[in-house]
Amino acid sequence: MKRLALVCVFLSAPVLAREGFFPVGAYHALAEADIPPKTLVAALPFVGSLGIEIEQNAGWKEMDALRTTTCGSDLARAWNRETCASMGAPCRPDGICRVPRYSGCAGVAVDGFFVTTSACARGLAQSPRAKFIGEDGLPREVALEATALTQDAGSSPLSLLRLPVERPSTPIRRQEPKDGEPVFAVGFPRFEDRARKRADYKAAWGEPRIVFGSVVGRSPETGAALKNFFLADTDSLPGMAGAPLFDRRGRLIGIGLEAAERRNAEEYDPAAPAPFAGVEEIRSLIASLADAERKAAALARADEARSRYEEARSLEGAGRWPEAEAAYRELKNRFGNLPAGESDYAAAADKALRFVACETGRHRPRRTFPRLEYLESVAISAIADGSRERLLDLLPCRTRSGNGDVHAEDLSDALLAARVNGVPPLVRARVEVEGGLRASLEGMARPTTLLWRRDGDRGWAFAGAVFK
Repeated sequence: MKRLALVCVFLSAPVLAREGFFPVGAYHALAEADIPPKTLVAALPFVGSLGIEIEQNAGWKEMDALRTTTCGSDLARAWNRETCASMGAPCRPDGICRVPRYSGCAGVAVDGFFVTTSACARGLAQSPRAKFIGEDGLPREVALEATALTQDAGSSPLSLLRLPVERPSTPIRRQEPKDGEPVFAVGFPRFEDRARKRADYKAAWGEPRIVFGSVVGRSPETGAALKNFFLADTDSLPGMAGAPLFDRRGRLIGIGLEAAERRNAEEYDPAAPAPFAGVEEIRSLIASLADAERKAAALARADEARSRYEEARSLEGAGRWPEAEAAYRELKNRFGNLPAGESDYAAAADKALRFVACETGRHRPRRTFPRLEYLESVAISAIADGSRERLLDLLPCRTRSGNGDVHAEDLSDALLAARVNGVPPLVRARVEVEGGLRASLEGMARPTTLLWRRDGDRGWAFAGAVFK
């Protein structure tokens, strides 16, 4: 029969096997599993509880029982410091109390990273932290840093957080686990489901626990996409997700996953084997981090460039030309040297600077004419005469074309390139459109439509052109 042990007080090496290091029942499990107590002690400092803040509703009687089990001893209060501190808050008038909790998932230190499950890491606070098991059994809180594989590790069920301070890495076994070999896991399961558990224990919620068992095989239906996926018959109580699994020599062989049948306490089946992702999945995830962080950094730069470009466009749209010019230049200088595909906004900023330079130039274009006939006459005369200066005087700095916004200089060049020498263009038809008219021209080398825009009560303005 498998047993569960509560990590109580660590004694010095010469007295590791003395009664009191684990509850009496744990020694039967140790004897059955053939795992020396010193192996357990050596593995514990690598294990940590991931700080996840959740809330649950509890009646005042349940709150009183919760306070007793969660905060009834020095060890329990140390592991549940935040929860115990919040229990003094008044309950609602209907007797319902809200209880914040800060644990429920485990993880392990591997090569400078805190490895846990993606389900545990989803929705972490901006300043994640972990409580590692100290030599005296008390928690040692360590800040964690999110990586590109914290919230989204693709198809992997695991998650990587970086340990900012140097911390020893747990030994990893290279060989795959064998069916029937004894193993033990360390985690922080919840105590609410005592009636459904296999093991007999009365530990407070949030404290570290050791569960024993053996490898029982694989499950192709649920683990086909995972590397070195296997099952063990350790007592995987709710909250054991992320718990590291060790062999009899204290070497890491897997990370506990959250099986579907364990996501709800009501559906918890203590007889079902627990799923684990093997160390090959951990190695693969760590190896892929550098590439994932490069991609994440590129996306972050692109997001920043997009944000700065939208800010500059907003300044331009408001007619704040000097500020818009400064914003575009900063964007161009900061993001202009990025790899192809990442510097699109810098190129757009360079293009926008031409429009801003036009708007801030000395000779502002004359845009509005009191009568449409006068505007048409001046525009067609300028095209027929091939006068680029007169067209620039008519055109606004930013005009519309079939391919989007076009600079006045480029549009004037395109209009002159489409004219036919000695053939004055004529307006063939006018069609009303929203905010103005479209005037089709005859006598051009390519089908050309001029766009006239109503300029409020002041008359008409040249809006752009469309070529086919």
